[in-house]
Amino acid sequence: MLLTSLAEADRSCLPETDSTALAELDLVLLKDIDRVLRAAWSAETCDPVDLPWAATNPTRGQCGVTALVLRELIGGELLCAVVLGRDGSRQGVHFWNRLPGGVEIDLTRAQCTVDETVQEPSVVTMPPGPPSRCTQQYALLRHRVRGMLGLTD
Repeated sequence: MLLTSLAEADRSCLPETDSTALAELDLVLLKDIDRVLRAAWSAETCDPVDLPWAATNPTRGQCGVTALVLRELIGGELLCAVVLGRDGSRQGVHFWNRLPGGVEIDLTRAQCTVDETVQEPSVVTMPPGPPSRCTQQYALLRHRVRGMLGLTD
């Protein structure tokens, strides 16, 4: 199952296997994380490749940093897939998360246009520490999110 909003994480609406995967997570916390991440997105947290950023499509350019921050907060795997245009041309890559039970969480899927198709993902193994790309954007999003959640760095 793919969740594009943590507000969708209502156990009663999920198949039993997905509900079990979310059982260890606090649904109120998940909804807070969703709200805070969305509030923290800005041009300053956007991947430079996707600038100029616009509040009309706030998810654009936020996938990598969002997936990293979310993984830090709730665990799981980081997924990456190539995005192809309607003509088959490579448009870029897209990142999202998969929890240990198999539930996929993609808070930024809405950034993809109707002319873009996200391909099958692969699991990305990240070395410890901050990412080598979009380091400042990641640090800023992480700082904002942790601050809004009342977490210390």
